[in-house]
Amino acid sequence: MKKIFFFIIFVLILFIPQNNYALDYESSVSPRAIVGEVIPSDEVLSLDKQLSFRSFPFDDVAEIGYLSPQNVYSFEKWTDATNKTWYHIKTWMGNMWITGIDPTYYLLETSRWNMKTDGNNPVETTKGFNDALKWASQNGKTTFKVPAGTYLIAKSANLNDSTAQINMVSNMTFWLDDNAVLQKETNGWEGYTLLYVGQEVKNVTLKGGTYRGDKDTHDYSGKDYSWSYGTHESGTGIMLAGPDNVVVDGVKSTNFTGDALCICGNNKQVSIAYDQDFESGSIDDNGNLVADPTKVRTNNNKVTSLSDPVFKISNMFGPTLQVGREQTMPLHVYFYKSDGTFISSVKDQELMWSLITVPEEASYFKAVLETTDTAGIQFMIWNRAVTRNSVIKNSEFSFSRRQGITVAGADNVVITNNNIHDIKGTAPESGIDLEGGTGQYGNRNTNLIIKSNKIYNNNSYNVILYDGQDVTVEDNYLGPNETKSSVGVAVSSPFRTGAIIKNNIIEGSKIANENEATYIGNQVNGTMASITGHGIIIDGMILTNATLWLQPDLPYGITPSNITLNNTDGSGGRFLVDNQPLHVTNLTITGKSTLPGLGGNAPDGSTFDHVKVLAYGGGIALPRGTYTHCVFEAAAESDVPPSISGTGGTWVIDGCNIKTKKNAALSVDNPSANVTIKNSTMDVSGTMFGNQAVILVKKAGQINILNNSLNALGLTQSYIAAIKINITGEAMNPATVLRATIKGNTITTNNNAKGISTIDAGTGAPVYDIQDNILYNAQLDLKTNDINMNNKQLLK
Repeated sequence: MKKIFFFIIFVLILFIPQNNYALDYESSVSPRAIVGEVIPSDEVLSLDKQLSFRSFPFDDVAEIGYLSPQNVYSFEKWTDATNKTWYHIKTWMGNMWITGIDPTYYLLETSRWNMKTDGNNPVETTKGFNDALKWASQNGKTTFKVPAGTYLIAKSANLNDSTAQINMVSNMTFWLDDNAVLQKETNGWEGYTLLYVGQEVKNVTLKGGTYRGDKDTHDYSGKDYSWSYGTHESGTGIMLAGPDNVVVDGVKSTNFTGDALCICGNNKQVSIAYDQDFESGSIDDNGNLVADPTKVRTNNNKVTSLSDPVFKISNMFGPTLQVGREQTMPLHVYFYKSDGTFISSVKDQELMWSLITVPEEASYFKAVLETTDTAGIQFMIWNRAVTRNSVIKNSEFSFSRRQGITVAGADNVVITNNNIHDIKGTAPESGIDLEGGTGQYGNRNTNLIIKSNKIYNNNSYNVILYDGQDVTVEDNYLGPNETKSSVGVAVSSPFRTGAIIKNNIIEGSKIANENEATYIGNQVNGTMASITGHGIIIDGMILTNATLWLQPDLPYGITPSNITLNNTDGSGGRFLVDNQPLHVTNLTITGKSTLPGLGGNAPDGSTFDHVKVLAYGGGIALPRGTYTHCVFEAAAESDVPPSISGTGGTWVIDGCNIKTKKNAALSVDNPSANVTIKNSTMDVSGTMFGNQAVILVKKAGQINILNNSLNALGLTQSYIAAIKINITGEAMNPATVLRATIKGNTITTNNNAKGISTIDAGTGAPVYDIQDNILYNAQLDLKTNDINMNNKQLLK
């Protein structure tokens, strides 16, 4: 009965006379009169949400029905006393009133703009996008919604064809339906762009949908230029070429011959100053020309003119000298009005790096270089724009040939919460590559954050910091490719300063570091972290079945602290030190390994403070250095002692604790080593056989064993020694331990073993100094020429 009742009401409302109401509002059958002018309207209204409609334009009139998001057309409108605009529209139920329209929202009318949604008519469809975007911008629209469908974006008719791409306008959200696909038409160009955001554009959001390239059907046989490489690596999905304030949110960009996304700059060489355009001299703080035989200044104001229209779009420029010429000389720039009035100056700028802002009234500038050599000089003036103040988030960049994201000219950009994967086809094959090319007239990268992304299965790299400054890579998952051969994060030698690599999970993909960087709290699993350079801090790194290989290029150029290596599968994780000494603090290596957990061949000078190597199985080759407050504990099955080997060097073991089950606590086998073991405790809890001892010294230039506590409490053989100089049976061979001092030690054995044994030192062995030692249960077994003073042999 209720359904019948509401149907009757609906029919009655439907047949209320509308014509009089629309034409004569004072005599309308409306519940109240409409006061004010009803204005004729011919507008497209895009509904961004479900809206109700009524038979009269009043909030207290009952809602008759609802309209889903769509385009409707009004024929008149009225503004009520509360300044709310009502639109009179035609519906399938008759003429109705709606309000709540967002006048800035536009739902693309594909038929109006002669566009196809079935993947056909690429030229018309591409033109339709660009015409509709211009119209929307000119008519106050700030949201441009693209309905579901496949839109074929035209291939270029010629080189640099800007009509064969979607060209974004300012102050616009370009919002693709989840089922909307922008498909690049199959082509044979080495370079192309699907969607372009130029340097004149600002305040843009790209949201939703799929951007898809022609990778799988592309013709790779031709070249754009005779001199190009033919790699077809420049087919780009989304090109940000120097805009300001762009947000890319929730898009999928895939299958491009080059980059899925390029966060790039734009540059134009405006002019070049040659030798004849310079003269000797400088400029004072008031802009006056002054004599200075140590400097040169430009003298041709036409060459340094700032009249090019491009400076109205971007007021930044960056001078350089030609590649191959010294770029380190300071640059000073002085700006002038057209009548020669001095405006301002900027000093100590860097060639090939600095971006200089042009004052609004500046007509030209003069440059001063701190050099006297201008022979063959090419001083290039570049207008530059970089992508600024932008965010890339919640998106997927995948299955493209060159990069997921290239960053080649950006400042203050955040890349966060994206999936970037399966990049393979042409170098560099990276998830994200920061490579502006500042050393080759390119654009600089500064102040970037790469955070909380999942980057994996890329053929060569996940993240490359090739050049730039002040970049943070934080909270990312940097995963392996199928062969675990990729680099998770690379900091290359051209990168300047300010690389922070923080709290990432780097799994099955390497670290390759060549320059200054700070590593904080990263997890590294199943791979190699190779770190070279100087100015490098590593703090809180946790490595599992992984190796950390440190190769500073200056003494103490790398500072590692709070490092943990966990070996869980026996594959071997190592801490290696090479090239130069360094200071290590709080290093812990745990778990059985088939390889030495600690090693390297750095020269003298390293310090190892609070190092722990626990449950090692493959022995430890101690690098040269001083070890303080260290702990070494062997696994039960280990039969390879920690060792001092190689050739030459100085070792100090001070205040350390070494524990083993069935082998020596420490072996010294280096013919020219200078070794001091002092204030330490060494325990062998099990039995030992053959040529073993708590401390076994086979070869050494100098061995000092001072004030230690040595314990061997599980012995079954009395011939075993606590301290043994050379191995049994070497007494008739030349001595290999050249100097020995053994003083102040306490030695405890569970039987009458040999506490200190030197009788096998060999022929020509010098006098060894054996004094002030206390031996519990153990015996002295010394050469006749040794100094044997104040040693005590006691029972316990």
